[in-house]
Amino acid sequence: MRVLAAAALVAITLCPFAGAGDDPDAPYSVSQLRELLEKPAATSLIPELDAADKRALASTPLAAEVKKQAAEFTGDYPVLTYTQYRAFKTRGDRAPYQTPLGQRGSRLSMLA
Repeated sequence: MRVLAAAALVAITLCPFAGAGDDPDAPYSVSQLRELLEKPAATSLIPELDAADKRALASTPLAAEVKKQAAEFTGDYPVLTYTQYRAFKTRGDRAPYQTPLGQRGSRLSMLA
């Protein structure tokens, strides 16, 4: 949650358009948004997990399956280069670009 708030603060601060935060019709000013985003959440984002036994959750069959699949994704994260992208866009050479792209998607969706 803190990472999202930090990212939002950066986006607000570095907003690319002129007069960002100075719009009289905007619901919040930049300083108000900064203040809201810096406050910790009053409640948990997933209240059901607050009361749950974390050790019991970690020993469920679903957790075991997630751990097993996550273990398969050891090693380097698939690299996507601009050269691969350009070859895909200009020559239609799909495999060098789409193979690592698919591997990334698989990793991210499994770990999400």
